[in-house]
Amino acid sequence: MKELSQKYLDWYQGQDKIVRALFCLLWDIPSNLERLAKSVLAQSVLGIVLSIVLMIFGGWVLFVVDLISILIKDKVYWLDDLNFNNECHCNHCDCADCKNNPVDDQTDNDGVDGTVE
Repeated sequence: MKELSQKYLDWYQGQDKIVRALFCLLWDIPSNLERLAKSVLAQSVLGIVLSIVLMIFGGWVLFVVDLISILIKDKVYWLDDLNFNNECHCNHCDCADCKNNPVDDQTDNDGVDGTVE
């Protein structure tokens, strides 16, 4: 199943922006299949179930969102784009140090607030 999902993603993402936008007008089936393929590759049960439910009941709403996102960003957004994987994106330390030594964003790198005594 993963191999088929990867082949579909490679094919669909390899299409031109205009072709993908035209596919959205077909009840958004190709974009919904892309969501399903992304969830299968990520082994996300929630994503798989949600993509199937959206395929059945939400196609008429999602095609507008997908059409706009494809035309503007050339991308179909899905759960993996929301960064639920707890990766650190702070600007004061690298991720390994931040996970082992969390520092509040209101402090400098030493963990001391910016006030002067």
